[in-house]
Amino acid sequence: FETVETLDNLLNQASSFLDQHYSDSRRIIYATGGGSHKFRNLIETSCNAEVFLCDEIESLVAGASWLFSVEHEVFAIDLMTRLKVVFPLAEQRDHFPFLLVNIGSGVSIIHVDRDKFERVSGSSVGGGTFRGLLSLLGGNCSFTEMLSLACRGDSKSVDLLVGDIYGQSYSKIGLDKGVIASSFGKIRDGYPPPSLEDMARGLLEMVTNNIGHISALCAQLKNTRFVIFSGFFIRGQGSMRY
Repeated sequence: FETVETLDNLLNQASSFLDQHYSDSRRIIYATGGGSHKFRNLIETSCNAEVFLCDEIESLVAGASWLFSVEHEVFAIDLMTRLKVVFPLAEQRDHFPFLLVNIGSGVSIIHVDRDKFERVSGSSVGGGTFRGLLSLLGGNCSFTEMLSLACRGDSKSVDLLVGDIYGQSYSKIGLDKGVIASSFGKIRDGYPPPSLEDMARGLLEMVTNNIGHISALCAQLKNTRFVIFSGFFIRGQGSMRY
């Protein structure tokens, strides 16, 4: 489906898709996530279909495991060039165990092995945090528009950097002058007010840095090589320019 921001849009697109591709009298939708439970009756009525509920975490684990066998679906972003780096299938074949970090409104971190999985950690700071706080800051728009604002922003006018505090890098403990010392640390007297784009960028980096930090610690704790990020929150961020 195309990007949707409301339940009505999603239901309209789903109903149209079913009309175009399925002529059977019995139409079935397999659904997961909180919305599938909350809006099951509405979905069945709007789409003239029967909804089968699937466990969310089991579905995520099965989908992520399957993607390792699909060429070009598992990739990383090079930290220097910000370009997509695709892992060869030969390298992906021995991917167990791995961490699956699913980022929605909140975050769940799941350790996946060949025949079992467990949720090892998570965070309440996720996509819902980004969207909610940016709305309070004045960016009362769709999630897609919020990401567009962040693409145009510069967090340096929002975040207090190591260089802002020391005037240089803190080499003794390995901190470059460009490292963020305090997210939103410049929202105070003495600094010019930032633009909405800059606040969007600072907020996005604050949330993603927190998720990345927790994920890295969990990877070390569980001795895992691959950390796979999934969820609506990361949609399109692989192509963002930093």
